[in-house]
Order: sequence, then structure tokens, then C-alpha cells
Amino acid sequence: QLNGWGFKRLHQSGPDYGCYYHECFLRDLPKITCLIRRLAPNLGKSTPFAGGEPNFYKISEKYPLPPTPSLLGSLQSGPPSSSSIIGRMRA
Repeated sequence: QLNGWGFKRLHQSGPDYGCYYHECFLRDLPKITCLIRRLAPNLGKSTPFAGGEPNFYKISEKYPLPPTPSLLGSLQSGPPSSSSIIGRMRA
């Protein structure tokens, strides 16, 4: 059913082979998901063209995502100590 919402499947070889993506479904940008619309019948699935697919690894090298607020907070406090990890395991 992802095809009906405009999601595209990756056909290029690599670790993301067979995964789906949508231009308006991006991490840390929930406001643009309102642009995702159900497509008219018979318009969902397109012919695969691996050469025209985005390479997300090259894109993320050129345009890295900013750190998420939850990750930023954990980085500022530093890595957990082994005693705090052991304490949580015992609790």
C-alpha cells in the first residue's frame, strides 16, 4: 500500500535494496508529511529505474542532518559510566 501514497522502492544494489522512501517523509521534518497524498488508482506503482534513484549516503555526506534534541542532551552529559549501567541492570 506504500505505492498508493507515492512511496518509491529502491532497486539499486546496496544495503537499502528493497526499502521504500518518500520525498516528504524525512527525519526531523514532521511538518512536511502533510504533503503526502493518496494517489489516484493505477498511478501508485512506477517502472523501476535504479539509475534515477537517490543515493542517501552521498546526500547525507554533503548535507548532514543536525543532531536530534534527545541525542544532543545525551551527548552533553557524556557517555554513561559502567557503574551507572550496572546499577540500571540490577534495578
